[in-house]
Amino acid sequence: MLNRPKIVKYHKLTPEQIDDVIDELIKASELVSGHHLGSAVSDDPDDDIFLAVALEGGADVVISGDSHLLVLKTFRDIPIISPADFVVRFLS
Repeated sequence: MLNRPKIVKYHKLTPEQIDDVIDELIKASELVSGHHLGSAVSDDPDDDIFLAVALEGGADVVISGDSHLLVLKTFRDIPIISPADFVVRFLS
């Protein structure tokens, strides 16, 4: 994700710095099962699982390039942002 050219233009990190960021994200991550929460994304029910794991894991933010999720902007007080927005907010 962070090494895609359209994302690199926002952060300008070296490959080593990208590896460090990914390592930190992995350390801060928690694996959860994602119990189904019902229908949340009417346009694409396959996306519901991402919201379920965000809720179950107590996520601070959902980072996605999926238009069906991004149009929601938030879900139960969890912001949904694009990868580019994540880079601008948290890595710049």
